[in-house]
Amino acid sequence: FAKLKGGSDAVRCQLGRISPPNTPNITCLCLCQYHSCARWCLDHCGLRRCLRSLWAGFGVVAGVPDRLDRALAKTETGDVWGIGRAYASKLAAHGITTALQLREADDGWIKRYLGISALKTVLELRGVACHDPETQPDHRHSCTVSRSFGQPTGRLDDIRDAVVSFAGKAAEKLRAEKLSAGMLTVYAATNRFRNDQPQKTLSASAKFYPPQSDALRIIQAAVSALTKAWDVGPWEYSSAGILLADLVADDAIPRDLFFSAPAETQSGLMQAVDRLNMRFGRGTASFGLVPEDAAWKSRQERKSPDYTSRWSDIPVAEA
Repeated sequence: FAKLKGGSDAVRCQLGRISPPNTPNITCLCLCQYHSCARWCLDHCGLRRCLRSLWAGFGVVAGVPDRLDRALAKTETGDVWGIGRAYASKLAAHGITTALQLREADDGWIKRYLGISALKTVLELRGVACHDPETQPDHRHSCTVSRSFGQPTGRLDDIRDAVVSFAGKAAEKLRAEKLSAGMLTVYAATNRFRNDQPQKTLSASAKFYPPQSDALRIIQAAVSALTKAWDVGPWEYSSAGILLADLVADDAIPRDLFFSAPAETQSGLMQAVDRLNMRFGRGTASFGLVPEDAAWKSRQERKSPDYTSRWSDIPVAEA
């Protein structure tokens, strides 16, 4: 969604900067006065009798005010962006079944029974802008790497090896997106579908200040948290994972007088590891020595051949 200013000529000029060759994924562009109507037009751009083409060369459609009432009268409340099935059922119980009836509903009633978010949608149907367009997607807020084990294990060494592997992969994902984590959670769980076995779920958290994307520091914190949370018992764990949260962009990490910036050697090491894995394949450079027959590794006896990524799996036809 983007804001356009000015008259028709100015709008044409602004749309001209978005040329089809540079944006091959754009197939339809909907213009309206407010966000909710634009979403409605985007979902119903096939209703040409309710929409008018403004720019034939680019497939642009726009909601026409004098025809919008008739279009809203034919639209069910459940099809309005921000309403959904639950709100639609509640509205239908009070005799509101179309988007036009929703637009004319009482503000106090909408706020009391549907909440402030639904009230903003109703206001936008009346032409009052309440939602700012999102020009750039926000970065992720958490990163999880978890796996089910090939076979259950109750040994701390096996769980630790799995956590080290997961922490290294999670840190690699953060560096690829130029993010750093402020908190880490490590967890392991037994098979909850085996009622004949004792059940256990353990978890522990650690915080980073300043936020980190260095795999060595993340692995060290994960192993330390796991060791502190470990409890000896008859439990056979079948899965484990790492959750990195409180993510922040690398260029937005707050600076502190009492904490020094990461050493250049550490960042250089991580860059070297990423380059090796990118050039020679995932897992070329990893942390720790993991045996091939580790109990926590996923079973791949029935895995399909890698016809498109491994030379040895390419089928050979003999004539």
